Amino acid sequence: MKILRQTPQELITVDSTVWISMICALASLPLFYVSVVLRKNGSIFGACLFILFAVLAYTKMTFVFDAVRRTVNWNGHKLYKVASGTITFDEIVGIGTETSSGGESGEITYRLTILTPQGSVPMAYSYGGNSQQYESLRKTILAFVKPERYNAASLEATTFESVAAENEPSIRSLLAQGRKIDAITLVRTRENLGLTQAVERVNDVEMRMKAE
Repeated sequence: MKILRQTPQELITVDSTVWISMICALASLPLFYVSVVLRKNGSIFGACLFILFAVLAYTKMTFVFDAVRRTVNWNGHKLYKVASGTITFDEIVGIGTETSSGGESGEITYRLTILTPQGSVPMAYSYGGNSQQYESLRKTILAFVKPERYNAASLEATTFESVAAENEPSIRSLLAQGRKIDAITLVRTRENLGLTQAVERVNDVEMRMKAE
């Protein structure tokens, strides 16, 4: 995920796997050549397989934050699915961070979400592994959407209390999705807490959610 363009009036973010699809498509070309020109029919299967991977791998999500209209328009594309929507700046509670720890390595990956009272809107289909990059993006978007509340000085003043307060909407969003383990992982990575402390922190938020 990256910022495609930023001006005082507009900020555009995009998350795309086009490069993966292009690599797969390019990898199919030599196999097509061998199959068609050299008449080795066995290569056509491999070429078609790479083309299939190219199609399956393609995803793209674009968010256009408009400071003049105070709206964000978004659209997402992947195989057999197109989604879009509009969110007003007033509806945005915050920009959250979701984590996922999958695979045998247990590597923690991240993606940003727009948090609203109605729920969260993921800003990417996939997760990425650079936590510092995602945190920088999150702060940039927050400062653009709510400049009256967030500015460079306030976002850099990362005391434990401020980090905990910023994380709570993300924790609530993950708990609402039934993703308690991911919420604990988020707390551990963002707040530098041990496992026991992170579990207690998430349990506290969960209890407050149930009491509301």
